[in-house]
Amino acid sequence: MPLFSCSKASEGEISLFKMSGFVLDESSSSPIQGIRVVLSTGDTTMTDVHGGYQFRLTPVDGVLPQSISCEDIDGTRNGSYGPVTMEINLTTESPSYNAKSGSFDLRFIDIFMSLL
Repeated sequence: MPLFSCSKASEGEISLFKMSGFVLDESSSSPIQGIRVVLSTGDTTMTDVHGGYQFRLTPVDGVLPQSISCEDIDGTRNGSYGPVTMEINLTTESPSYNAKSGSFDLRFIDIFMSLL
């Protein structure tokens, strides 16, 4: 299950933002390796052998990711999966944002992809 958190921030700024989770096959719930995962901020990573992904970033000017997209870019090596985009909608007004600790305590469901 993806987990969003930040380390303690100085007043008025957001520090390290951490996000992790898994990309899974919609039918079998099996992990999918080799999927490109992209945040709306442009930060990109690939899923590992366990279908896991992780982001660690410091938002520039307080800009937080608003969506996450997954794309199968390795051809048929792991099957052929259609792209998926999920909205995240993070703001410092979010009920899950703790201004005192400067953290986002958000949990999202894992990302499921369907075979084409």
